[in-house]
Amino acid sequence: MLVAQYVLRFGVLLGLAFAASGCAGNDFSALKSLPPFGYIGFCVHHPRDCEDGSDHPARLALTPARWQELKRINGEVNALPEISDQENYGAGNIWSYPDAKGGDCEDMAMEKQRRLMAAGWPGDALLIATAANKDGEGHAVLIAAMKEGDLVLDNLDTTIRLWSETPYRWRAPQSSRRPYIWLNADPTRIALTPHPDYLPLGAAALRGAGRETERARNHRACF
Repeated sequence: MLVAQYVLRFGVLLGLAFAASGCAGNDFSALKSLPPFGYIGFCVHHPRDCEDGSDHPARLALTPARWQELKRINGEVNALPEISDQENYGAGNIWSYPDAKGGDCEDMAMEKQRRLMAAGWPGDALLIATAANKDGEGHAVLIAAMKEGDLVLDNLDTTIRLWSETPYRWRAPQSSRRPYIWLNADPTRIALTPHPDYLPLGAAALRGAGRETERARNHRACF
């Protein structure tokens, strides 16, 4: 029943991220997307890590201190053992924080997010994003949304890069307004898209979900 409630919750609350100004590179079209199924399972076990958000997400300036902190935490987490879900849990597509055995790409991305938030970074500036590599294989990274551009913290790369400088085909990032809402990263079109109203912060996710209204407007979104 709990899993079904979360599937319903994420299915009815899909929406668009806040269109932040000053982002670098090409803009993505903001289209609604289902969250990764593994993320829904993660939220069943870590509900507090999938709630809250911000009605006014803001990008941080990339100060020397923040740059050093990004590099430090990226390096620390990348040094953890890498192990597949199949090896670790006997099943695939399990999203969780790394354990004593280590973790895979999405586990590493969420651990970086958790450590940066513990260091005082706002959650709306730290977005998990999924992508495909050149062979079409799925991948997940952490995006740090800075005023200077969107930086990719990748367990497969020791260098922190702008998202536009990575070899990936982007699939979906989290919304900076609500972490349980994900976007479809479609670089081929900027279009009129449904934009659902967000529930108030702190409201039960299922409460009033049927009253969500949609309005179409020309909307561009960046990671």
